[in-house]
This record gives sequence, structure tokens and C-alpha cells, in this order.
Amino acid sequence: MLKYYENQTEVDYLIYDRGFYDRLALSTADYERGSLEEPFKNEFVGNLEGKLATVDVPLLLLVDPETSLARKEIQIREGLHEYFTTNIPLPKDIGWLQHLYDVYSSLKEKYHGIHIIDSKKTKEEVHQEVVNILNL
Repeated sequence: MLKYYENQTEVDYLIYDRGFYDRLALSTADYERGSLEEPFKNEFVGNLEGKLATVDVPLLLLVDPETSLARKEIQIREGLHEYFTTNIPLPKDIGWLQHLYDVYSSLKEKYHGIHIIDSKKTKEEVHQEVVNILNL
């Protein structure tokens, strides 16, 4: 989420991780695998859709399942991230990860204005693309 405050001499931004669009994608995926009932999903999605106008510039960083798993394995091996050094197993079902990727990708079709960024690129390339989108 991006917010600009006009009364200040500097531009302030808020980048919000795992916001409304994330919940939309995950509720769709949960419904499709049978872990969320349709009436609840529809009400939940309706409530979220009412909040989307509060997001000035939605950015969706997508990475394919193979790259995602490879990065997790590196983080575990190198001890770079505590979350991955616990006993939480890596997902074995690449099909489920591909489904999530597809669900997230489809958000752009339903909700206009989303900027999809290919996060298979380097951190520097992704950063530059964000800077370009935000005109910084």
C-alpha cells in the first residue's frame, strides 16, 4: 500500500506486505481445495473488495514454484531465516504451489491496476522495477 502525504516536504510511502490482495488469493485457493465454504468465502471476498480502494498502487511480486523452493532450500542451508530453520517441512506438492501461483496471477484479470513484478529477477532488478512503477 502506498500513501503520499502532500503537507510534508518529503514523500512518505507505506508498503504493506500480505494485504487485501493476498487474502483474496488465499481465500480463493482455500475455497478451491475445499477448506472454505462458499457463503463464507463470498462474504469475506465482498468485505475485502470494499477495502481495495485504500490501496493506491498494488504491487504483486510473483515467483514461480521452482524458484521459490530453490530459494527456501538456500535459506535453510545457509541459516538465513529462522522460520525455515524450524521443523516446518518444505511443500512437496509442486502442483499446489503452481495452483497458488496461478491464483495470484489471475488477480490482475479481476482487479485492475495491479502491477505484477516477476520476482525471479535479482533483488536489484525487482527494486528497480518497483522504483519505476512508483516514479521515485
